[in-house]
Amino acid sequence: MGLNAFERVISFQPGVGEAKWLEAELAAFAESERKAATNEGAATPVYLQAVNGRVGVPASAVRAPGAIVYSFEWLSPAALFGLTWLKTASPVRTGRFRRSFIVTADGREVRPEAIDFAAVVQIVNTQPYARKIQVGAQGFESRRGLFDAAARRINREFRGLVKARVVFVRLRSAYQLRGSQGRRGRRAGSEITYPAIELKSETVVVN
Repeated sequence: MGLNAFERVISFQPGVGEAKWLEAELAAFAESERKAATNEGAATPVYLQAVNGRVGVPASAVRAPGAIVYSFEWLSPAALFGLTWLKTASPVRTGRFRRSFIVTADGREVRPEAIDFAAVVQIVNTQPYARKIQVGAQGFESRRGLFDAAARRINREFRGLVKARVVFVRLRSAYQLRGSQGRRGRRAGSEITYPAIELKSETVVVN
């Protein structure tokens, strides 16, 4: 079962009381609902919090009548899901290709579990024949479109939360073509590009 985007608006009606007491009750109630949503799997442990329109202040700083808004980040679980799927679906001979997947967040290599709020996350394989597998070159026909299939699975699982697409990227330690000329007119010495899954958040982030 895939995850679905959700929007939860909680009404809080404590009755008559002092402003400070009302604010303390509102903060406690909001935190309780956030924890419950996380336990249910409807939210993640990584989030931005805005209190009365101010980002990063604690819920206890709320001033009535005011709002406490949580924006949850799904890039980390989506990257972990995509990485696991790609490894499982990869061709296995020596196991080198399966071990060569990396995850980057805004250009820095990271562990999927360590992803915080990032603009762009990419999953890429550093082996020079990754492109051959993706395009289904001779000897790799059965795995053609490996990264496209992974992107579709991520989009299905995290619909409305994360958008995945296939891009081709350059790596710092990129393999260079040998011989007089590469295939499809690419010249010797030119860098090849590598297929990657690019992930971007579709959830609302408080500004």
